Amino acid sequence: MNGKKHVGTGAVSNWRQGKIAMAGVLAVLAAIAIPSARAEDAVVQRGLAYLASRQHADGSYGAAVYRGHVAVTAFVGRAMMAAGSKPGAGQYGDRLT
Repeated sequence: MNGKKHVGTGAVSNWRQGKIAMAGVLAVLAAIAIPSARAEDAVVQRGLAYLASRQHADGSYGAAVYRGHVAVTAFVGRAMMAAGSKPGAGQYGDRLT
């Protein structure tokens, strides 16, 4: 060995997958935060629908190394609430309870 640490393709793939998931959450939050972007916008709705579809059985969100991470789950919940849902009410209310 030459002393260098090698990262397998699985680890790199998991890292990229986690980064892509985080980027998606942040993009939805940014789109909602901009006053001219309303929750009714098709892009935001598609992003929220995608995030909702990625919820795990235990209620958490995140992929790869971020699976079940509290901050990722909080970001997703915040995006859904910014779009008008509340725990038990609204389009994504069932995802927030």
